[in-house]
Amino acid sequence: MPDPLLFRSLWDVAAIEKKLERTAAALQIYTELAGCRNEHQVAALEELAKHYEHGEKNYAAALNFTRQALDFEKTDSLVKRRARLERRLDKPGKRKLF
Repeated sequence: MPDPLLFRSLWDVAAIEKKLERTAAALQIYTELAGCRNEHQVAALEELAKHYEHGEKNYAAALNFTRQALDFEKTDSLVKRRARLERRLDKPGKRKLF
């Protein structure tokens, strides 16, 4: 299978797993997509950041994934997410180890 088709298939499967609330399966696929260069890498990093921010309330991990995504592409949503996470981490008692 050509790489672009493989990555697109993985992205689609992750979206289905997320919709079916199979979080662990979706996270595993997003992690794979985030770990190698492909057209879905930034979006996968953003999905991981969203999960850790909203699902786990692990703002340090969310900020880490956001910064990784920003290394590849600077979008308004990622810049806003980074600022929001940095503000949350500046509050006492909000830090979690990654």
